[in-house]
Amino acid sequence: MPLASGSFQTHFIDANDITNQGIPSDSIEPGILKATIKLVHDVYLQELLGTSLMGDLQTKKVNNTLNSDETTLIDMYIKDVLINYAILEGAFFTSYKFQNKGIERMSGNQDNSAAATLNEIQTWQAKYKNYAEHYADRLTEYLRSHYTLFPAYRLTTFLSGDVQPLRTGYTSGIYLGTANENRHHMCRIHQCYYSQCNCNY
Repeated sequence: MPLASGSFQTHFIDANDITNQGIPSDSIEPGILKATIKLVHDVYLQELLGTSLMGDLQTKKVNNTLNSDETTLIDMYIKDVLINYAILEGAFFTSYKFQNKGIERMSGNQDNSAAATLNEIQTWQAKYKNYAEHYADRLTEYLRSHYTLFPAYRLTTFLSGDVQPLRTGYTSGIYLGTANENRHHMCRIHQCYYSQCNCNY
């Protein structure tokens, strides 16, 4: 859907939202946090909201026209998702950097700290993946239960390259049904949400 100028660069969290959790250090390079925030919006949040709703919220934030339901959605649901995915992804980007001779692991140099091993980083990421997916599923459940408050969530017209929203926040191996079962489930709830659906529900 059309976006207001600059809205695609609009984010719902900033560096302070992440460092205020008391887990990431305040000394993390701003550029790393900025890149991580963009990543989690583009990769994770867009998959949960869909391009239409995400663009709608971004445009309204730029124009300062968010209503109370949209503000609640951002403050009570979206921010928790983004913060936890940012901590997950940031664990890697703050530990490894591209240098002239390739990718290098950063060494600890504050308070006699030691750099985490790759195994330790992966353990950290697995923990925060669980947290992030909990909040992501909470977000999708809220949207599915309150979709009438967010018309852009159930738009049936998509442009090439648009992302359609997922029906769950979990990416584990839990069985969620076949593609048709998932599509039909969405259609019962969203009244033929997908434009290509021929399920007649």
